[in-house]
Amino acid sequence: MILVYLERYSSLQLCFHMILTMFYIMYFAHIAPYEVRVANDWEIFNEVCIMQVTYCLAMTTSPYLSPEDKYLVGWVYIFIVCLNVLINFSKIIKKMAFEAIPDVYRRYKKRQDSKWYKKKLDKWIEEKLKFCKNHPNVTMVEEMLELTEIT
Repeated sequence: MILVYLERYSSLQLCFHMILTMFYIMYFAHIAPYEVRVANDWEIFNEVCIMQVTYCLAMTTSPYLSPEDKYLVGWVYIFIVCLNVLINFSKIIKKMAFEAIPDVYRRYKKRQDSKWYKKKLDKWIEEKLKFCKNHPNVTMVEEMLELTEIT
């Protein structure tokens, strides 16, 4: 809404953006909508980075800065954005390393254990079949084995 109605007033847009970002920071700091404190801290960090980027944008709209100073502010802007992306990316990699990879390994082990269990069960059935071959009701035992192979 601010972008639409204040199309020609970029400085005013930046002021409103700074105010909204400050409200977000206060919201995450005092209300803490997430149950986990770390999640609220990450949101505060991201909002502070957004605030710093907004300050850089406000400086580039100033008619009093020389082109060299605006160029330097642009590099500061790029540095802040890259730092934010790298830190958030490292958070994702850390979460994947400590949560996703062990979960995948646990599933793999479970599947391997179930294959091991099936081999043991097949071996046990073969032993019982050898024992039952001498029994007069061999056909009944073979039918039972066929039923177990179907499942």
